Amino acid sequence: MQPIVIEAPAQPPPAPPPPLIEPPTAITEALVAEATALENAGSPEQAAATIEQAIRIEPRRGALWLQLAVIRLRDGQAPMAEQSARKALLFLQSGSPEERDAWLVIADAREAQGDFESAEGLRIRWNAPND
Repeated sequence: MQPIVIEAPAQPPPAPPPPLIEPPTAITEALVAEATALENAGSPEQAAATIEQAIRIEPRRGALWLQLAVIRLRDGQAPMAEQSARKALLFLQSGSPEERDAWLVIADAREAQGDFESAEGLRIRWNAPND
Protein backbone atom coordinates (compact mmCIF):
# COMPACT_ATOMS: atom_id res chain seq x y z
CA MET A 1 0.00 0.00 0.00
CA GLN A 2 1.29 3.42 -0.93
CA PRO A 3 1.26 6.27 1.58
CA ILE A 4 -1.24 9.02 0.94
CA VAL A 5 0.44 12.34 0.25
CA ILE A 6 -1.62 15.46 0.59
CA GLU A 7 -0.17 18.47 -1.16
CA ALA A 8 -1.02 21.95 -0.09
CA PRO A 9 -2.88 23.80 -2.80
CA ALA A 10 -0.71 26.11 -4.79
CA GLN A 11 -1.29 29.65 -3.68
CA PRO A 12 -1.40 32.40 -6.24
CA PRO A 13 1.40 34.91 -5.96
CA PRO A 14 0.57 37.90 -3.79
CA ALA A 15 -0.94 40.87 -5.55
CA PRO A 16 1.49 43.70 -6.24
CA PRO A 17 1.24 46.56 -3.79
CA PRO A 18 -0.88 49.48 -4.94
CA PRO A 19 1.04 52.48 -6.24
CA LEU A 20 1.77 55.14 -3.66
CA ILE A 21 0.11 57.81 -5.75
CA GLU A 22 -2.73 56.72 -7.96
CA PRO A 23 -3.58 58.79 -11.00
CA PRO A 24 -6.63 60.99 -10.54
CA THR A 25 -9.88 59.85 -12.04
CA ALA A 26 -11.39 61.66 -15.00
CA ILE A 27 -14.35 62.71 -12.86
CA THR A 28 -12.07 64.19 -10.22
CA GLU A 29 -10.05 66.05 -12.83
CA ALA A 30 -13.25 67.48 -14.31
CA LEU A 31 -14.38 68.63 -10.85
CA VAL A 32 -11.00 70.27 -10.22
CA ALA A 33 -11.24 72.12 -13.53
CA GLU A 34 -14.78 73.21 -12.70
CA ALA A 35 -13.73 74.40 -9.23
CA THR A 36 -10.86 76.40 -10.69
CA ALA A 37 -13.22 78.06 -13.17
CA LEU A 38 -15.72 78.82 -10.38
CA GLU A 39 -13.05 80.38 -8.19
CA ASN A 40 -11.73 82.45 -11.10
CA ALA A 41 -15.30 83.60 -11.74
CA GLY A 42 -15.57 84.87 -8.16
CA SER A 43 -17.58 82.00 -6.68
CA PRO A 44 -15.33 80.59 -3.95
CA GLU A 45 -18.21 78.93 -2.06
CA GLN A 46 -19.25 76.99 -5.16
CA ALA A 47 -15.60 76.19 -5.90
CA ALA A 48 -15.16 74.78 -2.40
CA ALA A 49 -18.34 72.71 -2.76
CA THR A 50 -17.08 71.32 -6.06
CA ILE A 51 -13.70 70.35 -4.57
CA GLU A 52 -15.57 68.72 -1.69
CA GLN A 53 -17.37 66.55 -4.28
CA ALA A 54 -13.99 65.50 -5.66
CA ILE A 55 -12.81 64.73 -2.12
CA ARG A 56 -15.81 62.45 -1.60
CA ILE A 57 -14.64 60.50 -4.66
CA GLU A 58 -10.94 60.46 -3.72
CA PRO A 59 -10.68 61.27 0.00
CA ARG A 60 -7.02 60.25 0.23
CA ARG A 61 -5.80 62.65 -2.47
CA GLY A 62 -3.83 65.29 -0.60
CA ALA A 63 -3.78 67.70 -3.54
CA LEU A 64 -7.56 68.02 -3.33
CA TRP A 65 -7.43 68.87 0.37
CA LEU A 66 -4.69 71.40 -0.37
CA GLN A 67 -6.75 73.03 -3.12
CA LEU A 68 -9.70 73.25 -0.73
CA ALA A 69 -7.43 74.89 1.86
CA VAL A 70 -6.25 77.49 -0.65
CA ILE A 71 -9.82 78.29 -1.72
CA ARG A 72 -10.92 78.66 1.89
CA LEU A 73 -7.96 80.87 2.73
CA ARG A 74 -8.66 83.17 -0.21
CA ASP A 75 -12.30 83.31 0.90
CA GLY A 76 -11.27 84.51 4.38
CA GLN A 77 -12.00 81.23 6.15
CA ALA A 78 -8.63 80.87 7.86
CA PRO A 79 -9.59 78.25 10.49
CA MET A 80 -11.15 76.01 7.85
CA ALA A 81 -8.16 76.59 5.56
CA GLU A 82 -5.79 75.43 8.28
CA GLN A 83 -7.95 72.38 8.97
CA SER A 84 -8.00 71.41 5.28
CA ALA A 85 -4.24 71.95 4.92
CA ARG A 86 -3.63 69.72 7.94
CA LYS A 87 -5.80 67.05 6.36
CA ALA A 88 -3.77 67.40 3.14
CA LEU A 89 -0.58 66.71 5.11
CA LEU A 90 -1.93 63.28 6.05
CA PHE A 91 -1.92 62.25 2.40
CA LEU A 92 0.95 64.20 0.84
CA GLN A 93 4.36 62.68 0.36
CA SER A 94 6.87 63.80 2.96
CA GLY A 95 9.41 66.20 1.53
CA SER A 96 7.31 67.00 -1.53
CA PRO A 97 6.68 70.53 -2.81
CA GLU A 98 3.01 69.99 -1.96
CA GLU A 99 3.92 69.32 1.67
CA ARG A 100 5.77 72.63 1.75
CA ASP A 101 2.77 74.37 0.16
CA ALA A 102 0.44 72.92 2.78
CA TRP A 103 2.63 74.20 5.61
CA LEU A 104 2.75 77.63 4.01
CA VAL A 105 -1.05 77.68 3.76
CA ILE A 106 -1.11 76.88 7.48
CA ALA A 107 1.32 79.75 8.08
CA ASP A 108 -0.92 82.14 6.11
CA ALA A 109 -4.01 80.89 7.94
CA ARG A 110 -2.38 81.40 11.32
CA GLU A 111 -1.28 84.89 10.34
CA ALA A 112 -4.84 85.67 9.25
CA GLN A 113 -5.98 84.58 12.71
CA GLY A 114 -3.45 86.86 14.41
CA ASP A 115 -0.89 84.20 15.31
CA PHE A 116 2.05 86.02 13.76
CA GLU A 117 4.75 84.25 15.77
CA SER A 118 3.63 80.78 14.72
CA ALA A 119 3.21 81.90 11.11
CA GLU A 120 6.73 83.32 11.04
CA GLY A 121 8.14 80.14 12.59
CA LEU A 122 6.52 78.02 9.90
CA ARG A 123 7.80 80.30 7.16
CA ILE A 124 11.33 80.10 8.56
CA ARG A 125 11.03 76.31 8.83
CA TRP A 126 9.80 76.00 5.24
CA ASN A 127 12.10 78.73 3.87
CA ALA A 128 9.46 81.13 2.60
CA PRO A 129 9.72 84.87 3.19
CA ASN A 130 6.66 86.74 4.37
CA ASP A 131 5.16 88.23 1.20
